[in-house]
Amino acid sequence: MGFAKIIEIGALTAIRNSRTGQVSVLRTDGITFSVMPSAFEFDRKKDCLGGILLPVSQKMHLEFDDPKLACEIRDSLVKSRCFPLSKLVEALNLTDCLLYPEAILDGMMQFDKTLKQEWMGNWVSASVAYNQFVPQAVVELVTSASTL
Repeated sequence: MGFAKIIEIGALTAIRNSRTGQVSVLRTDGITFSVMPSAFEFDRKKDCLGGILLPVSQKMHLEFDDPKLACEIRDSLVKSRCFPLSKLVEALNLTDCLLYPEAILDGMMQFDKTLKQEWMGNWVSASVAYNQFVPQAVVELVTSASTL
């Protein structure tokens, strides 16, 4: 059980979760990319400069220091059913911190009525859809690792 090292090439090491089959690629600078090898087979992946974008959907529960921002996001979620992640990143002054900004260009927080009950204080909960950037070197390593 657990993780097994499958391949190491240069600054990249791939490990596989023996239970789920998920492959994680660890870079020597500490950045980790975790993907299911089958994700590369889907039509939903998009090629981009330096790699690919894979669609991700998850639920997020965020607490904001700024009550006005929390209200703005909630209002948008109720009225428009969505709130752009790019607008959130900009409001939090994180634009210059993103390693792969193209991954969130089309990303959206989406209204989820089952999560609205968790909106207390400065908390906002929503379904979120965005892209995960996977560098080409990681794609190649995961692809080769999935055959081992």
